[in-house]
Amino acid sequence: RSLRARVSCELAAALARAGDHARAQEVLTGVDVDLPDEPHFALYRVICMVRQSEVARGGGDIQAGIDTALRARALNRSAVKSAVLEHDIALHLGESYRAADRLREADAAFRDATDGLTVLGLGDTLTAGGVYNNRGLVSEALGRPIEAEALLRRTIHNSSRDGTTQGVQPIVLNNLARVL
Repeated sequence: RSLRARVSCELAAALARAGDHARAQEVLTGVDVDLPDEPHFALYRVICMVRQSEVARGGGDIQAGIDTALRARALNRSAVKSAVLEHDIALHLGESYRAADRLREADAAFRDATDGLTVLGLGDTLTAGGVYNNRGLVSEALGRPIEAEALLRRTIHNSSRDGTTQGVQPIVLNNLARVL
């Protein structure tokens, strides 16, 4: 049951990323029924809730994305206690709050996400660069350009292969230019 639910949740997330939100929602129908509310299913419930949050946000139901991510965080903190999932949940919360124009909450969630990557020893990775970029955009929107500049420069540092801007995504350079 846990494997079937997890595959369904991952398939739904992939469909949502490809733009097929209706099919993604259809795949998620009944997943909660497949996963009983028992302790040994908690990990799979959290993983599925994170994917459900992503699907809801991608389909335009931002509040459902936020609510589902908050439920996932509560279950992770009480039953699973996974630092990796905590980061993933914070990242999805940040994206959902940003989409809802709830910038202070997005800022806190992205801060949790970057802190989580540091705890995991992944603070200087390409993945962390993307989170720093998003956090920088929120800092800029909150009227904190100096903080935004530092975060975007960190994104560039994490994205650089050889210490230059070679290989850095142009959108990141554009974000920094706008902040400057």
